[in-house]
Amino acid sequence: MTKHLKIALLTGLLTISQIASATVAYGYGQIRRIDTKNQTITIKQSAIKAFKLPAITLVYHIMPTIVNSLKAGQKVSFKAEQKDNQYFILEIKESK
Repeated sequence: MTKHLKIALLTGLLTISQIASATVAYGYGQIRRIDTKNQTITIKQSAIKAFKLPAITLVYHIMPTIVNSLKAGQKVSFKAEQKDNQYFILEIKESK
């Protein structure tokens, strides 16, 4: 087996294990702060049992294309992922 093939296989295994360790959940709350420079959003949210979190204010990583349509003070519902003790917004929309 060539060195390049071994590296590709190892990279593939690493990716599979990373995906398997991620947890996805849904939540809702109110946007407190948006940091476009660091691509983060702070949400005062309800408890999320899948993440084992009580109601808390938490900082999430967010894609720049998503963050541009949001404002502090908005009430939102969202789909998020927890991976390696970090939280990522996958989908977010305004709720009433």
